Amino acid sequence: MNQLKKYGILSLSLLAATIATNAQEITPFSEGGIFGYKDSKANAVKVAPKYDMAYDFREGFAKVTKDGKAGFIDSTGTEIIPLTFHYVSSFSDGLARFENENGKWGFIDKKGKVVIAASYDMATPFSEGMALVEKAGRKGFIDKKGINVIPLINDEITFFSEGMAAVRRGNKWGYLNKNGTVAIQFNYEEATPFTEGSALVKKSAHWERIDKKGMKMYGLYYDEVLSFSEGFALALQDGMFGYINKEGEQVIPFQYESASPFAEGIAQVKKDGKYLMIDTLGKVVTELPYEEVSAFSENLAKARRGTKWGFINKSGKTVIPLVYDEVSHFSDGIAIVTQNGKKGCINKQGQMVISMVYDHIYPFNNGLAIVRKNNKAGFIDIQNHEIIPIKYDDAYDFAEDVATIKIGSKYGFVDIKGKLVVPVEFDSVQPYQDGLSKVERNGKTFYINKSGKCLVFKDCKCDGVEDILVSQK
Repeated sequence: MNQLKKYGILSLSLLAATIATNAQEITPFSEGGIFGYKDSKANAVKVAPKYDMAYDFREGFAKVTKDGKAGFIDSTGTEIIPLTFHYVSSFSDGLARFENENGKWGFIDKKGKVVIAASYDMATPFSEGMALVEKAGRKGFIDKKGINVIPLINDEITFFSEGMAAVRRGNKWGYLNKNGTVAIQFNYEEATPFTEGSALVKKSAHWERIDKKGMKMYGLYYDEVLSFSEGFALALQDGMFGYINKEGEQVIPFQYESASPFAEGIAQVKKDGKYLMIDTLGKVVTELPYEEVSAFSENLAKARRGTKWGFINKSGKTVIPLVYDEVSHFSDGIAIVTQNGKKGCINKQGQMVISMVYDHIYPFNNGLAIVRKNNKAGFIDIQNHEIIPIKYDDAYDFAEDVATIKIGSKYGFVDIKGKLVVPVEFDSVQPYQDGLSKVERNGKTFYINKSGKCLVFKDCKCDGVEDILVSQK
């Protein structure tokens, strides 16, 4: 109760709004390209559609945009922070980033007050009271008052992990604590974040593991060490591959000409020109009569003999015949296969689920895949239904529920139902991010929202569209 009194009535109202939002599950919805909010549990409209874009509630507020300007509403639809910003992020740790018309970043509080001036070239959201910022190519951390906790004198800096951040100054790495004090001197050629109380560093061309005092726990006298997978790291020594454990101890000898990380308890290795499957004890599970074998994915591995590919299981048994010119890894039970220049998809039983009629099939993403046929592109679903007609000169993956399409030399956007939501009239476009896409037309660069409305900055003008000059108040 004392804590609530400290923050006063505003905190009580925010708490109530947050509780109400969570209880009602208020979510954005779209009607005719205009956004509002509804209670998804009761299926009742809470905020009538009137915004160009609407975002999920975070910390009691939701970001909304209209006519190129952004602000925040509460769960009742009241505009708590007016829509006056060119760009503003959702709240994190009580503050939100904003970018002004000059491309500089600062922070506002939940009253819309600028608490940290827009002076940074880059800024990340606050987490645990700190934000990573950059100015003139130098990086550091600031607190919520804008005070440099970690001075902006670093060439590279990682996020904090277990109270420590790896930092590069010049060509050497070291570690800082959250007070900005050098905890471990800058003695390393490479450094990784701390995990489970220790970190991997590279010194004098050799890897070693150190504790939080910078004390060497043990040396890793190997030429190269890959990331750990299933408790083992693939390492290289004198041109041969082997495996080490997290204590840096060799557990499988350096005897392989090539090797893969462990996946699902099995690794593929090559020894004396032969491919083998080994377990985590280094025991040979089977000798593989193949010229090439991939890592396992969904319990199956790609295998090649001659020019033909198929799949084997962990016993080394061929479960899908080696009859294909190309195959992909299995993902969600589906693999893309090629035969006689045409592509289709098979399941893990080897059954054809998408006929080999396509010139190209890209990996499925959220249930849809880009396909090409007769020099045209579109989208299909896993049942081979043509969701977006194969009639475009090119197509690109969805971002924020819209996909880029190309006709001739011009670009536009379609939604998940194939409806053209932004006309095909731009010379170049970038994927949508936070509801905006950077586009170019007739030599002019500007931003558009998902309704195709133009947003411009300073001397950057739209061509043939009413300009909406956006700026921070």
